[in-house]
Amino acid sequence: MDSSLQIQNGLVARLRRSRNARYWMAVLLPTFAGFLRFLLNPVLGTNFGFLTFYPAIMITAWIGGIGPAIVSVILSVAGADLLFFAPRYTFALASTQEYLLTGLFAFVGIATGAISEAYRRMLRRSERDLEVIARQQAELQQIYATTPIGLGFLDEQLRYIRVNNALASFNGVPAEQHPGRHISEILSPETAHLIAPALRQVLETGKPILNVEMAGPRAPASEELRHVRVSFYPVQIGALKGIHGVVEDVTAEKQSQDALKAAEEQLRYAAKMEAVGRLAGGVAHDFNNLLMVISSYTELLEHQLSAPDHLKKLRAISGATQRAARLTQQLLAFGRKQPMQVQAIEVDAWLRNFEQSLHTALRDDIEVKLDLNAGEVSVGLDPAMLEQALTGLAVNARDAMPHGGEVRLQTRLCNVEIEESRAGFSIAPGAYVELSFSDSGVGMPADVQARIFDPFFTTKEQGKGSGLGLAMVYGIVKQSGGYIDVQSAEQQGTTFRLWLPVAREGVTPEPRLQQLPLNAGSGTILLAEDEATLREAICETLTALGYRVKQARDGSEALALLQQNVGDIDLLLTDAVMPNMGGLDLIERLQTSQTPIKTILMSGYTNSVSTETLTPHLNRGLIFLQKPFAQDELAKAVRRALAN
Repeated sequence: MDSSLQIQNGLVARLRRSRNARYWMAVLLPTFAGFLRFLLNPVLGTNFGFLTFYPAIMITAWIGGIGPAIVSVILSVAGADLLFFAPRYTFALASTQEYLLTGLFAFVGIATGAISEAYRRMLRRSERDLEVIARQQAELQQIYATTPIGLGFLDEQLRYIRVNNALASFNGVPAEQHPGRHISEILSPETAHLIAPALRQVLETGKPILNVEMAGPRAPASEELRHVRVSFYPVQIGALKGIHGVVEDVTAEKQSQDALKAAEEQLRYAAKMEAVGRLAGGVAHDFNNLLMVISSYTELLEHQLSAPDHLKKLRAISGATQRAARLTQQLLAFGRKQPMQVQAIEVDAWLRNFEQSLHTALRDDIEVKLDLNAGEVSVGLDPAMLEQALTGLAVNARDAMPHGGEVRLQTRLCNVEIEESRAGFSIAPGAYVELSFSDSGVGMPADVQARIFDPFFTTKEQGKGSGLGLAMVYGIVKQSGGYIDVQSAEQQGTTFRLWLPVAREGVTPEPRLQQLPLNAGSGTILLAEDEATLREAICETLTALGYRVKQARDGSEALALLQQNVGDIDLLLTDAVMPNMGGLDLIERLQTSQTPIKTILMSGYTNSVSTETLTPHLNRGLIFLQKPFAQDELAKAVRRALAN
């Protein structure tokens, strides 16, 4: 039935498209109608002359339109009048009734043609409108299916009616498997339990819920966490009441926001550390000068007094001074203000030699394991500062394992091609040795990790720690051009990862120092120090060691004395930071004036003396003394300088 109807519709459509066919139809159908009327003539006679012509006109008008319909009417009127009205075979009509009948037939035929034409045009417009609607529906279907935003319809029982491909992909279930299934059958139990009250609220109130962000698994069997922004709209289509849901996957956006937040946090943290570091460096410098005076006079008194009670008190003062000195060293390390004697250190070999020192810093119930894979690659570092940093990590690990455990050191080569973001900071391109320091201790919660490198932050009891240990490690690694981060979880241990830059060509190899004799000295030393009390204390110490001492209050006065006593002064001992002319300026002035002299530079070290400025002088043989220093340290430095 359907196929025959389609054939008929196709034939009619072809006739309507051809103008010649429509007019041939206007001629042929009246002719056929006349033939049928002629066959009925014995029965009808001269009655019902237009009987068979009505269908011909209607068919012609319906298919051909108004033009063929008029042609069909004219031919029908002429044929009927000629053949079936008396007198036959003439166009004369016998009565008024025949005139009225002919006129009425013509009117009805033309009216039928006009109505058919109007209906036909209306039908064509409807067909075109339907085609447009069908095309728009297809486009909407395509957009609905391909949009990256998840779209879905739910009925009042929270069963899916329809979903697009994006929502189906997000749910991890094909789109064709959604219709008729409850949300609890598609979504994870947590997600279904979370959104069901919101969906019922939309149905009950008729008000939408817009732009709610939530996180959950991608699908019931998936562990992948996704972030979405959802909106729910009430829908009423006739008797159908339901919900239209819009689900936007904002995981990438959320990750970008988190990365930006981490970068901003890193920037704020770096600025804070820099500010505190500057303060720490300045405080340490002034504190070192005070400690230097105390330690110098304490050691002088120890040599002058012999009473046991006096010596015991002096040694207590000396011990407190040394502890304070270590604290200032940690401040300087955190503030990245320590002078560095950069050397090429083969990390794996150095760590094997350091293993015994590591055991000393730990306890017997803590096992040390080395997993060294960096080979013979060297890094450019100050070995003393590296030892200081690793010892700080060892102390931290020891305190985290009160009942024993394991410390593991691992190394590997790491080549960064382009700037990478790791653990909240960016690593510049280059070659690195990645050194991991892991312990099996109690670990740290997230809030402690966030502040682990902050100066003066500690989780230990009051009086048990300064909070500078890990801040010192941070400062040493950063000053060495490296990076450090921490990974930890409660009861799962802690791992510190250090990225140490591979040594550039021209870095000085690690030296082998000679032991120098500690016998009494001789010679003349020029001492340049702006702090009068400290200058007197060092002068007395040098005099006690057997040296003659000339004093200067600043670099300008020292330069004048050197020029006045050419050849009489054997050694220059100068502070780095002084008014008028500092120690480094004095050294550079002497080099320019071709007045070479053996030199020791001492300082509490501040921003006025940068590591970059000092390092070249250290590599050329300049000896540096970090304040405060003990009498034997000063004696060794002086003898070493004079022996060069």
